[in-house]
Amino acid sequence: MRIELATIQDVPELQKLQRKAFGPQCIELGWEDAPPMTESLEHAYEDFAQCTTLKVQNEDGRIIGSIRGRSATEETLGSSKNVTDGSLYMGRLMVLPEYRQQGIGKQLFREIQRLLPHNRAWLCTCKQVQTPYEFYLREGFKPFKCEVVGPGLTWVYMEKSLLPKDNCYQYVTLRDRPEMKDMAATWFHDKWSVPKEAYLECMEAYLSGETEYGWYLCLDGSRIIGGMGVIENDFHDRKDLSPNVCAVYTEEEYRWQGIAGKLLNMVVEDMRSKKITPLYLVTNHTGFYERYGWEFLCMVQGDGESEMSRMYIC
Repeated sequence: MRIELATIQDVPELQKLQRKAFGPQCIELGWEDAPPMTESLEHAYEDFAQCTTLKVQNEDGRIIGSIRGRSATEETLGSSKNVTDGSLYMGRLMVLPEYRQQGIGKQLFREIQRLLPHNRAWLCTCKQVQTPYEFYLREGFKPFKCEVVGPGLTWVYMEKSLLPKDNCYQYVTLRDRPEMKDMAATWFHDKWSVPKEAYLECMEAYLSGETEYGWYLCLDGSRIIGGMGVIENDFHDRKDLSPNVCAVYTEEEYRWQGIAGKLLNMVVEDMRSKKITPLYLVTNHTGFYERYGWEFLCMVQGDGESEMSRMYIC
């Protein structure tokens, strides 16, 4: 299978492809009048003339996957003014159901970006369809706008910039930014529903020097986008396995960028510099913490939980 430029003669087959590719999802969502399902052949020809369209064919010459891209215009966002900022709009990434899970969509997605020069790429997708939404997150795209398009249907606009960031992510301890104590306690409370006062008590002990069990944050500008802490016991029955890394969280739109991994490494290095080792961590995840040098130790019983949880050591 090879990626090639589609031609005007491919338009009817591309239209059939999009109905087969998107049809089951649209029916499941009750969105039978979605644009890929109702687009006329005349409009498909008009749209093709404005885009660069790539295709993948099987050995029999049948088109099994496609994507299109064009210089973005604000018409897509509600006006007709041309965009001159070097943006690339991508749409209609589609693969026949029987050819999925073979990397075809990923190859198309990356090839259209390689082929068309740009300094910012953007797209839109239905948030209720998790597979493509999570794929775009893994590819480094972040939501920048949401729009409700129907009952239970949210259109999410996502972007990825190739320009250097004005404000790179900062990795700090709470002692580096003590003025963020209240904001951090509120942020952790919102993520884990542990009382804010409990976080404040731990943070105040850390800031006052009563303990070296710290709190660690990743910031995008002034916004907290990731964080974790170290406490004596993370609500489980093995009080002898201490201290524990706790409250590990990264904001959804910032995931798949290695933020949690960098924070974990920061915590381990900081604690080791203070002769606090080993560290323990309770989780239900498998395969993630191993990538950062953590090893499964045993199962533990969480407070008030019916199922056992996994305990890791580093």
